[in-house]
Amino acid sequence: MSQKEEQFARVKILEDNGVIRSACAECTRRVIDLVSDKGYSDEALETFITHFAMAGERAFEGVEEEAYDREIIESLKEEEKYSDALSLRDDLLAGCRIPFSETEQEFLLVHILNLIS
Repeated sequence: MSQKEEQFARVKILEDNGVIRSACAECTRRVIDLVSDKGYSDEALETFITHFAMAGERAFEGVEEEAYDREIIESLKEEEKYSDALSLRDDLLAGCRIPFSETEQEFLLVHILNLIS
């Protein structure tokens, strides 16, 4: 089974069990299409996709997670791949109808940095 197929199966399980709604699953599948089979580690991809799906569901429910300390966010800007991660995050969210908060977007950025590093 390819990386993409594994991630699609994971999203289907979350959707079928009512963990995420269909709009969240649809957006997560779009993200999978964009990031899978790019040579990212299976573990980092699995973590990112799971976080993305759960973050999307929290956004729909209006649940706000506690934000990272500002110092942590500022230190991320010094990472070599920060601009690549920011660009990828913005591309992934551009076609998504999930109302991600700034905090969730920061969490996604951290996971993307982990994914592409």
